[in-house]
Amino acid sequence: MSYNYLPLDRKQLHFDQVKNLLDFDQLVSITFYAHEQIENCRNYLDKKLATDELFEGINVINTVKLTPEEITQLQYNILTNNAVISGDEIAKAIVKLTLMLKIKSLSYGQSGIDIETVKRLMEMYNNNVLPIIFATDGYDDKAILSQLSLPLIGLGMVYFNGEKMPSATALKILNWQPLQLKSKEALALINGNQYTCACGLYQLKMAETQLQAANNNAPQAYEVFDKMMTVFMAEANNVVDSPQIFAEQDSIIYLPLPTNQIMVEILELLRSSDTFSLIK
Repeated sequence: MSYNYLPLDRKQLHFDQVKNLLDFDQLVSITFYAHEQIENCRNYLDKKLATDELFEGINVINTVKLTPEEITQLQYNILTNNAVISGDEIAKAIVKLTLMLKIKSLSYGQSGIDIETVKRLMEMYNNNVLPIIFATDGYDDKAILSQLSLPLIGLGMVYFNGEKMPSATALKILNWQPLQLKSKEALALINGNQYTCACGLYQLKMAETQLQAANNNAPQAYEVFDKMMTVFMAEANNVVDSPQIFAEQDSIIYLPLPTNQIMVEILELLRSSDTFSLIK
């Protein structure tokens, strides 16, 4: 597997992997083990349904057994009925994370999803076909994940090649056919907390970026205010028993005072200036 791919299966996903996924535009792919687990689970479900065993919500609704055509229609109804579209558009980065996390969740091979559906989700991610999703503060994950899944059946809007377009148009350009979802697939697609997790990961990444920017700016700001730069030296911090300092000192960029001509010029300009004017 190429290093440009993020492998997805039941193994723990680390935050550094998520950052690399976004920063370096990595692609995603389930592992061979995940592929096998997905197929095994789907085959098991198909065999159980072939015995005419009844499962409420899968092949039975209110004690009425569904025909194969009605089961297919049920998947369509579940997606469209839960895909409430209102509110503000969700950021593309969060949509990508939600899509990746949904693929990872399905890669456990315990949902009954068909392998072709997982492949289509991966193709959407890797070809940058991103569903356009709207949400309000009161939305739960089910409404978001329903919108995320609409392009699978040729509904909803997507971003493709930098343009907004109906998903049916994007499918036609890519020569993809809308999927006919099988029993239980709609439930597998809309259940989960992948959107909530994606929001948390995105905010954590943004917070880390802001923290790094603050660490980068700290020495410059301190020097501009004509203070002692020695407080940022590793030697000075090593004598202080503070885990917080140890955690951040390696992230701070140290500026050698005598050789930093840019800061010298700034100091000359601001030597007689009001310190508070820099805050305005």
